[in-house]
Amino acid sequence: MKKLIIILLFLFSVVLQAQTKYYVKNGGSDAASGLDDDNAWETLTYAMSQIAGGDSLFLNEGDTWRETMTISQSGTSDAYTYIGNYGTGARPLILGSIQATTWTETGTANVWESATVVPVNPYNPTPAAEVFFDESGAITWGVYHVYSDLSELTEEYDWTWNADVLYVYAATDPDARYTSVEAPQRDNGIYFNNKEYLTFDSLDVRYCQVACFRETYPSSELEGLVIKYCNISHVGIKEGNSSFGGTFWHSECYFQNNDIHNCGRRAISLNVDAAVSITLDSIFIENNHFYDCFHTTGPDIANQGGSVFTTFVIRNNLFDQTTFYATNYIYTENTSTGSLNDFQIYNNIFKNACGKAITMASVQTSIIYNNTFYGVNATLTTAQGFLWYTGTNTGSVVRNNIFYNNSVYATNQYYNSVFSVAASLDGLDLDYNLYYNTDADVKIVNILGTGYYKQAEWAAMKAATGWEANSPTPADPTFVSAVDYHLQAGSPAIAAGYGVGIALDYDGSLFADVPAIGALEYNVTPPDPPAPPHVHTYVATTVRAIWAFLSGYADGTSLTAKGFVYSTSPNPTLADAVVYYSGADGPLLVFVMSFKGGTTYYYRAFGTNATTTSYGENYIFTMRAFGVITNGAGKYIMSGGKAITEDNK
Repeated sequence: MKKLIIILLFLFSVVLQAQTKYYVKNGGSDAASGLDDDNAWETLTYAMSQIAGGDSLFLNEGDTWRETMTISQSGTSDAYTYIGNYGTGARPLILGSIQATTWTETGTANVWESATVVPVNPYNPTPAAEVFFDESGAITWGVYHVYSDLSELTEEYDWTWNADVLYVYAATDPDARYTSVEAPQRDNGIYFNNKEYLTFDSLDVRYCQVACFRETYPSSELEGLVIKYCNISHVGIKEGNSSFGGTFWHSECYFQNNDIHNCGRRAISLNVDAAVSITLDSIFIENNHFYDCFHTTGPDIANQGGSVFTTFVIRNNLFDQTTFYATNYIYTENTSTGSLNDFQIYNNIFKNACGKAITMASVQTSIIYNNTFYGVNATLTTAQGFLWYTGTNTGSVVRNNIFYNNSVYATNQYYNSVFSVAASLDGLDLDYNLYYNTDADVKIVNILGTGYYKQAEWAAMKAATGWEANSPTPADPTFVSAVDYHLQAGSPAIAAGYGVGIALDYDGSLFADVPAIGALEYNVTPPDPPAPPHVHTYVATTVRAIWAFLSGYADGTSLTAKGFVYSTSPNPTLADAVVYYSGADGPLLVFVMSFKGGTTYYYRAFGTNATTTSYGENYIFTMRAFGVITNGAGKYIMSGGKAITEDNK
């Protein structure tokens, strides 16, 4: 029996060693242990040289790193390598730039030079990036000019570079005028380095020349990637060949709850080279806000060789373009012998299109359900469409979408809700959709080589295509406003859709049995909020010198999170240390390994639903010197692995 216990303890210790938590912060020391805030490391480069696969690295909130994080170790399918944050403040910044400061006038009117040595010309032509001007969080793209005699700089945000010196045009001292002037120097913010099973959580990555998140090129078959709650922005040059928010090709990939914007070419690039044949499977792109990119403000998915792309789910995203630049929102393309299968695009909102909202180029099997397309940029003049088919598409089913087109005929008579230049219409099945053009002369459907149709030609379009047999006649969907796409009472979209098996809408509300058309269900009255979770904390009974098993109870309606919070102060909350429990609702048992000897801790269980967080009873235990520990009942628990009694304490 003793041998069995020793073996189990040994195996348990091996598991723990493979999942250690480390910390890094500005002002830390790479000579420290990295095991807590007091002993945090300083640099990402050193941290990456020390962690093992499956470990967690926490970056201090509010801190900034100007170096590339190159991932050194893969995790496993059971224990992802985790990069997140800790503390309080803004998300940790990982910047590909150097901050140019200490400006002096050059003698050329309103042209300033920085004393900061800028060793790489940001516009060094491949890769290339603009300089970025930050004015209290409002960031402006610079405009590069080839260096001659500085007379080429004539307007604010003009810049040039020569012999390690950065020059900008500004009416006043840039140190006082801007929060910062950022000159990109590095290709990447985070470089995956062909590693697998990685999670990146709540980071802010900007000012790179090629990509904020980047995988090795050419692509290889990889698995396991989660990028969530990150800001990803300001990379490259506008319409640059290599200016991506993220470029990667991991199967089992989750890109969730991110803000991604101001990327010079593509927000996300999932392009696989013609010379490579891989399988890319199970990609989930959900709950993100994509805006103000150039070329593709969203995922750009291209299979240029014999690869197999399958099960791409793009849902609950907001796509927007606040300034005009010709761009796609979702681009899919199969150009060779490979395949694009099982593409699911639903519950998205597409605003203010500046090009094609969804391009489907030779995709085999796709569903496009319950999306809301609203508005076209007023300056767009070229033939485009909310839904654009080209090549040979098969098995594309389009249901329950609202196409609201506010193009003006005098400016752009060629922006269509659906535009097909496909070889055949046989693979396209459109029904239960609602169309509306504010200008009746603008076409709603254009079938190249067959005909184009205005709203008044609705019956003719249906007869020619076989589409929209059960769709309502084109009419105003009566949104709440130009920025709120909930439906008003009496909308022709209410209860006009077809049940396609999607349970929740863009907001997370239940779709009716006969759903509304569009991304948002019509709710006369909001549902009652769930009752607060039912939570209890139990006294810790298994405690060691630096770790403990905490137990409790949490259940209730639609819990979104549960576990324990702990602190050195009474009544800890989610703002303190948190340990999540991923099992079923009810009894909780969580292992925690981050305590310090000689320290008193307060802990309690918690449960969170959509409206509130409930906490259980507040308990306490103390890690005494030499490993002597007491629990909340004042009883001794153990010392050096032995039970404590009044006789041997």
